Parts: sequence; structure tokens; C-alpha cells
Amino acid sequence: MKSVVKEMKRRDQSSKEIERRKREVLHEANVINSLGDHPNLPFLFGVCTEKEPFSLVIQFYGKGGKSLTLHKVVKARMLKKQSTAKVFQEIIRTLEYIHGKGYVHNDLKADNVILD
Repeated sequence: MKSVVKEMKRRDQSSKEIERRKREVLHEANVINSLGDHPNLPFLFGVCTEKEPFSLVIQFYGKGGKSLTLHKVVKARMLKKQSTAKVFQEIIRTLEYIHGKGYVHNDLKADNVILD
């Protein structure tokens, strides 16, 4: 299983901002962990909060070492109509799973849907 390191974005170097990033990485790790095992959600390998950069180590989805987002696929016209319908069915199933766990995805957009 391939992995990727996701670093939390830095706005500035204030102590308040450092704590915000640390809370953000721990929150995201807790959400991923509480969602459990699902084929369309990344596996969480680990979390780094000892020192900066605060980060998550999660399962990598993509092709040839590059993430393949729904936005890129649509823009490049890589999907046929039948495949597009299957992708959207998988998105719906995954959102139903996430909602069933008590979460709402507040940032659903084509750049946040990664295809494998």
C-alpha cells in the first residue's frame, strides 16, 4: 500500500497558529480513524505532532505517483458516460457511509475526489 504525507498549511508562525495546526491534524486523524475501514476512504498510517510540520501519513490514491482528481479526469475528458455514472455512484455510497457515521463532508468538490 502506497502512502503520502499530508502537511497542514501554515498561515504564520504565531504560537496560536502552531496550536491550530496541531489541533487540525489531530482532529482530521480522529475523524479518519472513527470512520473506520471503507474502500473509498484513505487508511491512516500515522500522525506527526511532535514537531513541525504537523502531518498525517495516509494511503495514497493515484496513478504513476500523481494524484488523479475528479477535476483532472473531467478536464482531460478521460471518463466515458458509463464510467462517470459509476464514479458518482461510488461518491454517493461513500457519502452515505460518512453520513451514517454522523459526519458531513463540508468541502466536497471535484479537486477533493481522488480516483485510483
